[in-house]
Amino acid sequence: MRHLVPIISLMLAAGAGADTYIVRPDGTGNFPTIQAAVDAALDGDVIELSDGVFIGPGNRDIDYLGEAVTIRSQSDLPEVCVIDCEGSPADEHRGFIFQSGEGPESGLEDVTITNGFIASGEWPLNAGGGILCRLESSPTISKVIFEGNTGLVGGGGMECTGGSSPSLSACRFLDNKAPDDAAGAEGTFVSSSHFVDCEFYGNSALRGGCVYSTFSSLEFERCRFDGNVAQVSGGVWYSSTHDIGVLSNCTLLGNQAPVGSAISSGGGHLTISDTIIAFNLVGDAVHCSGGSVEAACCDIYGNTGGDWTGCIADQLGNDGNISQDPLFCDPEVHDFTLGSDSPCVPENNPECGLVGAWPVGCGGPSAVERTTGLIKGRFRGSRLSRP
Repeated sequence: MRHLVPIISLMLAAGAGADTYIVRPDGTGNFPTIQAAVDAALDGDVIELSDGVFIGPGNRDIDYLGEAVTIRSQSDLPEVCVIDCEGSPADEHRGFIFQSGEGPESGLEDVTITNGFIASGEWPLNAGGGILCRLESSPTISKVIFEGNTGLVGGGGMECTGGSSPSLSACRFLDNKAPDDAAGAEGTFVSSSHFVDCEFYGNSALRGGCVYSTFSSLEFERCRFDGNVAQVSGGVWYSSTHDIGVLSNCTLLGNQAPVGSAISSGGGHLTISDTIIAFNLVGDAVHCSGGSVEAACCDIYGNTGGDWTGCIADQLGNDGNISQDPLFCDPEVHDFTLGSDSPCVPENNPECGLVGAWPVGCGGPSAVERTTGLIKGRFRGSRLSRP
């Protein structure tokens, strides 16, 4: 029986390895800063942040150091758990960096990252105002708000490169910018990323108001893109060289760019299915200049520069593709659920099922006369001249 004692002790020690640490904005808790908690944590540990605004050294530029830890808010409310990077041209900072091969067990949940500003240094360290993922790092990011961050040369909200493959769900990218280059929300170079149930609103860049990709494989599922702007091309997505991209059950509405008001493919191949591309402004809805776009069960309608034109002109009427008013319930208040008589709901489109990111949310007749006029009125003032 004596020989069982050390075996039992080892088993108990192994099972007790995961700990939860508390960090508060005023420096109290188990550690004074978020970085101090990461430095001390072991794989499997959880770092919980109390509500409030985290500022200053140790609460920005947070490096996961390869640790399989989870950082999350205690309240599960990202709006009230804020990482304020306080970045500026004179004092550059971002929220988080993953650069040590972190895997899916490295998690970030339920926080807001704001006021990141990154511009100088060697690429890619000069990109990714909110988060930078590089060197085959693939964290899991859930219910994070990226708001008001700037990556001057790319990835205003987030930059992914070097074989990184992050997974994002229920995240929001709001008013992030890449004013001198590509991807206001998310830039990807030699990367693979998966986005589910994410929202992109008011992001801006020279190319790819939300997404700029090259040599990458990206997938967006049930995502919403609203009011994003590219100064040159790709109001939502600019796909560059040898990309493979997928959009499924997404809604792209009210975005704008001179070329490809929603999508511009410059060398990659994009597959779009069960997706609404409607009321985007200035350029053609989908543009190809060396790349290709394949659509199935898509509704492309009401785009000021043209709907089924150019490289997708011959796809209208095939594979369930249509060009009809999707009949959103109340786009003026960002309610893009569908009227019950919408051609994009399963009952009216049995060949395809649900098209777009939202289900039925109102009765049919109330949506009919408001959609086209109100959407165009809402975005009539060009945002292409905004700083």
